[in-house]
Amino acid sequence: MLFKEEFSDIIISGAGPAGCSASMFLSKQGIKHTLIEKAVFPRDKICGDAISGKVLTILEAFDKKASEEISNTPNIFNPCKGIIFVSPNGTKLSIPFKHEYKTGDKAPGYLAKRLDFDNFLFIKIRSPFCHCIENCELKEIEKISKSLNITVAHKSIKTTINTKLLISADGSRSLAARKLGGI
Repeated sequence: MLFKEEFSDIIISGAGPAGCSASMFLSKQGIKHTLIEKAVFPRDKICGDAISGKVLTILEAFDKKASEEISNTPNIFNPCKGIIFVSPNGTKLSIPFKHEYKTGDKAPGYLAKRLDFDNFLFIKIRSPFCHCIENCELKEIEKISKSLNITVAHKSIKTTINTKLLISADGSRSLAARKLGGI
């Protein structure tokens, strides 16, 4: 069975940082849900690869050991003090992750390939409260009074399911944003 009925009240579309974060916090509250992802992990995305201290704070709210796991894998998560943007004419804009950084302080952020960071988060969503379906793409959304009928394709087989809540975390080409958000 593709969807488990007891996990169908909440469906998250997209297993990037936003979708995985939503899943982690739902699981922490003991709320069953389904997370669908059109790719198969590990998968890569284009990104700037910076992980600020704010991200670490959010991760620690879910898992107190997350920052420690990240700092203990410097071959994947490289310590970083901030970001410098450079325009084509050579103008620089520096954005520190911490304003009063002192020599010897632990780096307030990290750099990691999106492939590695997303996979780190994807592993963290595993719980008895999350039913995860990879290779599953959101294809259609229909409003039905106080719920939604969503149609997904999994391995080219289409299935329609009713859900009370759809959390759209599927990026800039989001079907939910186009259908429900008027974009």
